[in-house]
Amino acid sequence: MAPIVPTFHASELPTQVIVLPSGKPRKPALNLDDCAKKEMVQYKCNIHNKKNPIIICEPVVRFYRQCANGLLVETNSWDKSEGKGKHVEGL
Repeated sequence: MAPIVPTFHASELPTQVIVLPSGKPRKPALNLDDCAKKEMVQYKCNIHNKKNPIIICEPVVRFYRQCANGLLVETNSWDKSEGKGKHVEGL
């Protein structure tokens, strides 16, 4: 079974990523604004009309920040709430 993942508000993301799961501070400290913006498009598909099935897929865009130390953080809610979901590179 996977470990429990703590939840927190999007505004807390910058302070959450500077601390390791063990509670120790991440070294070197990082600033998410300095990390490269990335995006990935996934698709959510649903089957409509069970007698004559039609599959309809819709894109779901996910935003990430990729930092120099290799840390990759999903930032969907944070980028949207901060108005930072502008030009990004593909993942």
